[in-house]
Amino acid sequence: MLEPKPTGFEMTHKPPIPARVAGFTLVELLVVIAIISILTGFVAQSMATRDSREFSGSLSRIGTALGSARQAARSMNTYVYVGIRQPEAPENVMYLVMYSSTQGTDVRDQIIGGADISKMPEVMIQLARPEKLASIRLSTPISSAVKRPAGGSPIQETPGFLSRGRTFSHMFYFTPEGEARQTPAVQPILELGFEEFRNMDNQAVMQVSGITGSTMIYQR
Repeated sequence: MLEPKPTGFEMTHKPPIPARVAGFTLVELLVVIAIISILTGFVAQSMATRDSREFSGSLSRIGTALGSARQAARSMNTYVYVGIRQPEAPENVMYLVMYSSTQGTDVRDQIIGGADISKMPEVMIQLARPEKLASIRLSTPISSAVKRPAGGSPIQETPGFLSRGRTFSHMFYFTPEGEARQTPAVQPILELGFEEFRNMDNQAVMQVSGITGSTMIYQR
């Protein structure tokens, strides 16, 4: 009987190595989640910084606009009316408009009640393009957390102050003498509260002197 000759090596049968299933390991998933969290934090911080900067910029523009309105009332010897519109979707920006009386008299009774003042050139003329203010809205009621001189009278909502199809919720005006008023009655200080659009803890109060018409803005 013939015996097999040795060949120098032996055949062995090993179990097949299973192919790795495509996907992430737990460690890889944790790393990806950590990276996403860090990037999300950077984006959120960047947006918060931008909104805060825009809020402060809008407050500055409001102060400048009111100074211009007062100066126009005195130099033109007429009444200048300021309207402020609360932000609404989809724009989410606050509007500020300024109109002067073409008659040199107080025409408040003619411009509130629903008539579009942009279509009343015989009564009102627009002084400048509307200010579009980002990351800011009116705060109602006015925050008590903002430190400021006491004695301010909140500017109340004004029904029916309409310009170019937009309703402006609050209106006040400057007289030819540079005084600030909401009604013919003189008030020492007029007030409006503001807050950042997304961060309501970032608040401010605008005070306008009823006697001198000067504007001061106090931020929390």
